Amino acid sequence: MILLPLFLFLLIKLPFMSLIPSGDGEVEFKWAQAVYNGHFLNGPLSHPPFKLLLFDLFFKLFGSWSISAIGFLLGALGIYALYRIAEELFDKKVALLSAFLLATSGLYTSRKIDIGKI
Repeated sequence: MILLPLFLFLLIKLPFMSLIPSGDGEVEFKWAQAVYNGHFLNGPLSHPPFKLLLFDLFFKLFGSWSISAIGFLLGALGIYALYRIAEELFDKKVALLSAFLLATSGLYTSRKIDIGKI
């Protein structure tokens, strides 16, 4: 039963998987790509350098577009975790409803993108 909300989540997220984020996410993504490509950055970082090194590791293991896949996998894990918790605390009907609501939540599935880059 948990596969239904996960499939719905995939259908909602799939059209946006290849887009880079906008705003702060775009800056971090581009900085991480620069580090991955061997360029050093001048200027202040908005996060500790460990985050750039972590992105660099992800890019080496899975490619530079792995950020979208990692976001999807963590989102799917969150839906599954909510399902299991709700099933444990209540019953399968409440668990399934909770998973569907989370899978379709605008805040949970949102991805800030710049329309000009599409």
